[in-house]
Amino acid sequence: MARFFSQVASPLFLLLLVLGLVAGDALAGHGNLGPVATQFTWLRDGIDAVVLLLFLATGFVFSRRVGRMVTFVVGVGLSALGLLGIAVIFGHLKYSGDIRFPLGMDIFDLAVGILAVLAAAGTIEE
Repeated sequence: MARFFSQVASPLFLLLLVLGLVAGDALAGHGNLGPVATQFTWLRDGIDAVVLLLFLATGFVFSRRVGRMVTFVVGVGLSALGLLGIAVIFGHLKYSGDIRFPLGMDIFDLAVGILAVLAAAGTIEE
């Protein structure tokens, strides 16, 4: 299940990475897509690239056991990133830094993270 999920999630992160590099204005440092605050910054591009590489390796290279562990760790990391972002947006966590992702990106991270953890939990090893 982790291998299948990784193969399905890889195009999503490839799309985010391409949007971030091409249309996200990351080169200028703004990170916005026109008037929409998307925060396609170098940090987000780096996160998307690492997750994409891990999902590609899990989906096509790693064994079932290693893929399950990698999918679980990536899922926990994305869930934590999404929860921290939501906590900052709603004021439950004080953060004075410049990098803040919009609510939609935090919800996406949380949803993909939870699905990745569930996929890793549903992987049957022989």
